Amino acid sequence: EDYDEARAKDTCGDADAPKQDLGSLFQVDKDSWKCEVCAVRNTGDKKKCPACETIRPGFEDDPEVKTGAASGGSGSGAIGSGGFSFGGVPSGSIGGGGFSFGGGSTSSAKPHEKAAS
Repeated sequence: EDYDEARAKDTCGDADAPKQDLGSLFQVDKDSWKCEVCAVRNTGDKKKCPACETIRPGFEDDPEVKTGAASGGSGSGAIGSGGFSFGGVPSGSIGGGGFSFGGGSTSSAKPHEKAAS
């Protein structure tokens, strides 16, 4: 056996190995479902889409879904006219003067002045 024949066997793989078609590589779980709003594929145990919180079709009247127990999270976040909210007490805001991160200012010095020590 010469070098080229040995190399051809190495690069071609094992002829006896089981073949997988491309479809089997991308096969989805039979219990999964695709959200109608955001198109995220969810596992079958989810009754509410964790990405957009849309209730899974067929579970609209489920009391567990309505109480938020099936969301998998706290459900305290929201998107409103002022932007995103992730629950908790808001500690900062963006106003006309720029960013504000809760709490009072520790210095009354202007940006170009040094604070008094």
